[in-house]
Amino acid sequence: MQSNAQGEPRIDQGNYSVSTLNRYLTGTTFPASKEEVASNAESNGATQELVSQIRNADTEHFGSAEEVMQALPAPPDVG
Repeated sequence: MQSNAQGEPRIDQGNYSVSTLNRYLTGTTFPASKEEVASNAESNGATQELVSQIRNADTEHFGSAEEVMQALPAPPDVG
């Protein structure tokens, strides 16, 4: 498993660690619309890239933070 610049582990579904994503989703009550999730992430300091990825997800609602993580694009293959 790779680590980000802060030493947090990254998971295969995206460029954000679970702990980082959970921090960005603080205050989100699931199930939630993708706009609500994106807004909360933005308010909690998420990057514009992450906010855009949430807003561009193929679903309109998320049932959990795990569903948000699964909806994020996979990181590019650097191998």
